[in-house]
Amino acid sequence: MFRKLFEDVLENENKKEDVIINELTFFSEDNCELFDFYNICHDEIISFSLSGGDYNRDLEMPGFTIFFINNGKAKAAIFINGKLHDLNENQNELCKYITLIHEIGHVNDFRKCKNINWKKRSCNLVMAEAFAEIHSLKYFSLRNDQYHRLCRKVLANRILNFENYGDIYQAILLQILKTYPQKSFFSGLLMPNKALKRDSQRAAFSLCVDFISF
Repeated sequence: MFRKLFEDVLENENKKEDVIINELTFFSEDNCELFDFYNICHDEIISFSLSGGDYNRDLEMPGFTIFFINNGKAKAAIFINGKLHDLNENQNELCKYITLIHEIGHVNDFRKCKNINWKKRSCNLVMAEAFAEIHSLKYFSLRNDQYHRLCRKVLANRILNFENYGDIYQAILLQILKTYPQKSFFSGLLMPNKALKRDSQRAAFSLCVDFISF
């Protein structure tokens, strides 16, 4: 079922003129080489001045997005890793679906020039990642079938574990908690509520998935 959900989103997004989505069968750290392999026409691959942290792309990443200019228009190329960890097929498709929604969150941010500002060539890494995670939580929360409830649970568990991953992840978590207070994670409802105060309780979650993409 997760494969079907993935393909439905992929089909819908690929209809838009400003985004291209590929499942990775070839990987390169060289953007031009990657674009040539997937026949993505471009005049410029956008480089950003990063604030809030840094990142390195590698083959283990579940997904990533490269922004570029073609014929004067700003566009995005999303790449989703075809195989994530040593998971069974259904778990793999679940992870790919969650990753795709996360990367689409980055594209929406890019369109708004909010935290990923292509006009100024600037990106706030912490805020961009928080934006994409919040986008994903909202997306899954608005779909109340068993498959999206599972996606929401897996994602919430992973996000709450950010506090164990270092300074950048902790900063991302703090930004997410401004929209989704900790109480909403424990309740399982994950509905934004500005009236809720942050719950000081900490709990150990067993992660179904352990990944993040920058």
